Amino acid sequence: MDNILIPFKGLQPHVRYANFLRCDKDFMEGPRRIYDHQLIYVHKGKGIVEINSITYNALPGDLFFYGPGVQHAFRADSEDPYVLSGIHFDFTPNHKDIPFPIGPYNTGHFKEELMTENVSFADFCGFPPYINISGNHRAREIILELVGEFESGKLFAYTYINGLFTTFLSILARCVMVREKGAEYKEEIVIKVLKFIHRHYNENFTNKNIADHFHFHPNYLNQLMAAHTGLSLRQYIIDLRIKKAVDMMVNTNMSVCAIAKDVGYEDIHYFSRLFKKKTGYTPVHIKRKLYPYPSG
Repeated sequence: MDNILIPFKGLQPHVRYANFLRCDKDFMEGPRRIYDHQLIYVHKGKGIVEINSITYNALPGDLFFYGPGVQHAFRADSEDPYVLSGIHFDFTPNHKDIPFPIGPYNTGHFKEELMTENVSFADFCGFPPYINISGNHRAREIILELVGEFESGKLFAYTYINGLFTTFLSILARCVMVREKGAEYKEEIVIKVLKFIHRHYNENFTNKNIADHFHFHPNYLNQLMAAHTGLSLRQYIIDLRIKKAVDMMVNTNMSVCAIAKDVGYEDIHYFSRLFKKKTGYTPVHIKRKLYPYPSG
């Protein structure tokens, strides 16, 4: 089995199999081991899940994850059995041409040499064996769309499926990182704050101004921003202003001085220092590359 360290931002997953399963009241699977990775999502019903000898009470919105060789078992509730989706995958395309069975039902027949890869991430803590994502409706929509696309067999289906799954893993990674940092998952608050910043990014405000507008303590708002974006509130605003400045340089013939003021910086020298720190180039350098000849 390959042991791989990759950056999460360079993720290129390959989905091997996806399904939608309505379980009978006596449904039971395992103990079992598989050769690749699997995510199991509970749409409806309840039951018991065991992963690596740890038992979980499974409810709607629960998501379970395990990798190659990890022993697991599922048992549906006798009165309210599961409706599940399962996705078998690798985090890289390195084994996309291997169509072997996902794993034997009898653990005694398991062959260690057929396991695909053990992946860890340079910039992400990894996925836990259990997480509840019942509040994330977009994640469930993607799972349903992915399974439907897998069953359809349409043209370019795997390209579409792998793109959807990349989006899903990104959403899931955000959930994991927010909870790892101890911040409450209050996406609706962060969305409102981001919309406010995008409307007023060129104005002269402070963290306290923004926090006061939303009736939060500045430290709490900064914690939420860091958990959801990976950046402090101040750094997020700087990044946004520089992105807007780049957009103006590419799509307008405005001077560097005018662009600096338009994104909220009266001091062009300070703007130039920030711009070079973020992009690696000075604003003048980029303007000269885009407009090498004087106009008029």
